[in-house]
Amino acid sequence: MIDSRIMSYESRFVATNHLAWYYYVSKDTSNLNPLLQDYIALNPGDWRAYPLLASSLIEFGDLKDARIDSLYECWIALEPDSNRAKNYYASHCINLAKRLVQEGRLDEAIARNKKAIRLNPKLAVAHNNLGVAYYAAKDYEEAIRCYQQAIELDSSYAQAYVNLGNVYDEIRDSDRAIALYQKALEIEPSNSLAYENMGSAYYRQGARLKAIESMQKAARLGALDAQHFLRAMGETW
Repeated sequence: MIDSRIMSYESRFVATNHLAWYYYVSKDTSNLNPLLQDYIALNPGDWRAYPLLASSLIEFGDLKDARIDSLYECWIALEPDSNRAKNYYASHCINLAKRLVQEGRLDEAIARNKKAIRLNPKLAVAHNNLGVAYYAAKDYEEAIRCYQQAIELDSSYAQAYVNLGNVYDEIRDSDRAIALYQKALEIEPSNSLAYENMGSAYYRQGARLKAIESMQKAARLGALDAQHFLRAMGETW
């Protein structure tokens, strides 16, 4: 029992934090969430409980729970210069956007990724994932712009090169797509998707031997689609 009448401000937080950790490890949200909600109600100016409650709602609840946004916004309001607060919120937006893309809710996914970028414009992953949402929406011009921005922010971001290659392959610029897949492989030689997609691009060009070679490398890295392709072609890996 935490009695705010007989404990100092800092002692209340320490006791609440320890008890919250116990409930968190036990996955006891029936006690965890009310504990943190009560602490926030009594100490609304203490930012430390806001991310704890947000983490509980994310871990054990629904990513789309509007309370998560409210908690991060309160934290940022209390610590407007805190990069940590903004990065935590941006990370939540990115993860939620991934879920929204999977559900086909592309406008919402785009909005969430844009929010992440507003919180931290230098997050290459947010620009990349915004590109993924635009690609799913068949807005290839915007997808290209986003992937290029991700690469500008992080020139070693192999997946952004693969994704950019996918756009060019989709619009039938296979030469540029292949060059981007090759760049991704320079950075990450074990990227099976880059080999697989490069093999597909070569195959559409009619470069059968190069297609098989790329697919074999992908298959040896465990790419199932590449393995199916090679079986259909009567090839091994």
